[in-house]
Amino acid sequence: PQLVPADVDGVIRVWDVRNFACVQTFTVEDRWKAGISRFVSVYPRKELLAVGRAIHTFQYQHLDNPELTDDTPVFAALYNSTTTTLLTASVKHVRIWDARNGHLMRVYRDLSGGDDELTAVAFDGDQRKLFVGDHSGHALSYNYLNGAFMANFEGEDGSDDERGDRGDRPPPPPRPTTEDLDIGEGDEVAHLSQFTRRAHFAEVSKVCYAKEHNVVITASWDRSVHVYDDTEEGDSVLLRRMTGGHDADITALCFSHNLSLIATGGSNGTIVIWDFEFGRLLGKCDKIISAITNLAFVDPYPALLSSDGSGTFHLWAVPPSDDRFRCLAAWNRLRIG
Repeated sequence: PQLVPADVDGVIRVWDVRNFACVQTFTVEDRWKAGISRFVSVYPRKELLAVGRAIHTFQYQHLDNPELTDDTPVFAALYNSTTTTLLTASVKHVRIWDARNGHLMRVYRDLSGGDDELTAVAFDGDQRKLFVGDHSGHALSYNYLNGAFMANFEGEDGSDDERGDRGDRPPPPPRPTTEDLDIGEGDEVAHLSQFTRRAHFAEVSKVCYAKEHNVVITASWDRSVHVYDDTEEGDSVLLRRMTGGHDADITALCFSHNLSLIATGGSNGTIVIWDFEFGRLLGKCDKIISAITNLAFVDPYPALLSSDGSGTFHLWAVPPSDDRFRCLAAWNRLRIG
């Protein structure tokens, strides 16, 4: 959502109504120096017309490849049954499409904690909130209908350094202050707070929502899993932090309310099962050779389905099954039809 005012001198500014920030300023180049007297938005053509002693046309940014969904790879696509829309997410944009006719409805930009690439997206239980994670470890929530910022998720300050579970990763950089960034007080300080406090010390690889408990679960390349309370307005409260299960980047995450379990998968083929209520590590499934790409519980049964980089599906037994952590079946290169 944007507001585009213009003045008589021909200066046009584009404002983001979500954070009241000016995102672009440009000027009508008029050789008569007469300014502009009329200004209108032509929505179907996505153009701005400014009229003075001449007519000036400005076009909104458009895709380099109009036949594609996005100019950069789409890493996630979600269906919102509440609004009958489709969400597609790339590293820079989140686009909302009308599922009935395929028309583009909205484009959200700059949803990450800074200039970082988006890496994960998820809905809340009512599909009214959008949760995003980025490459630097930020996790944030936005209003799905208008893109307004809602909450920032924060991890424990210095927790990775104290527990020594970062493996061979370098320590996180010091957090900047207002003096470092040379900004003033008021709204700018709030903006600094939003973008410098992170949920994790490395990329947020997965986000999921447990609607029965109103909590957000995040997994990261810093090899930790966080559980946040999503019932309060503003910055969400960290309820549990689970570490020690992985010695490589976490690449997959899922939750089961029926079993009260969290499952995470790593880039080295490790699958870890956690107790959701207490955050305890319950055990690890037999290790496979490829990175885990997706996980899904087979509710209501005590079983977990995984896929990996080799194209293989594994079915695992999980608690309370007596065969817990064992592989029950495997399929490779499935053919349909």
